[in-house]
Amino acid sequence: MARKGRDTLKLFFQRGALPSADHFGDFIDSTVNQVDDGFKKTAEHGLEISSLGTFDSLISFFRENRSPQALWSIGYDEERDKLLFRKLDDAGQPLTVLSLTPDGKVGVNRKDPVHELDVDGFVSAKGRIGTASAELAVPADGRWHDVTETLTGCHALEVIAGVGKPKTGRYAMLHGVAMNAYNPAGILFNLFRRKNRIRAQHAYYSSRRDRLQLRWRGHNREFRLQLRSGCDFGEGCFVRYYITRLWFDAAMAGSSAEAGGGIRSRSKDD
Repeated sequence: MARKGRDTLKLFFQRGALPSADHFGDFIDSTVNQVDDGFKKTAEHGLEISSLGTFDSLISFFRENRSPQALWSIGYDEERDKLLFRKLDDAGQPLTVLSLTPDGKVGVNRKDPVHELDVDGFVSAKGRIGTASAELAVPADGRWHDVTETLTGCHALEVIAGVGKPKTGRYAMLHGVAMNAYNPAGILFNLFRRKNRIRAQHAYYSSRRDRLQLRWRGHNREFRLQLRSGCDFGEGCFVRYYITRLWFDAAMAGSSAEAGGGIRSRSKDD
């Protein structure tokens, strides 16, 4: 049945007209039906939208009323209850640009995200802050302080830290990468700490003694990362730091044959 506009429907029901069954059918089809059209509004859930039949589409956006294809669409995945935001690519095919999974993962240009935020493309930001540690500061008193919880296994951490005392000329910064694989111990077995050496870059204003330092400290297979200032900056002065995890398979479980090496190929619309 052809769609009718409001002006046409008004003509069917103006004073003196005799509407036919088809006219009443056109009028009924011009209204929203909660059962047939798959959406309603309730106090509990607000606007409720359901897919119809075997189709997965929920919302489609068209440039014009008579456009044959939607420029943008929102719908479910064919196999899982992922919510997909799609657009038409240069070939006129739907391309997933945003994917939301039931377990809270978000994919950008990725249909099947593996991580909490999985981006297939470039990320532009004015900065980034690591938050792998619960605390963000330790006293600048020249003593060693733990900056991680007790760890075991294989870990790689990026640390950025800074301390300063205004109007004294005492400022220092550190950027380091600390890696450790089950904390090899022993003077001969890990001579000069070569197996878990920490590489760091330093910047300071006045004295070399103000520099910040990192080290691993632990026993057997358990260890912590520690941070200190080279000397005491005085009461009320703290070293601020941010830690970013760079490795996420402490037991190297992804390297096993059963896990397929933890590697899988992924297409752009994976």
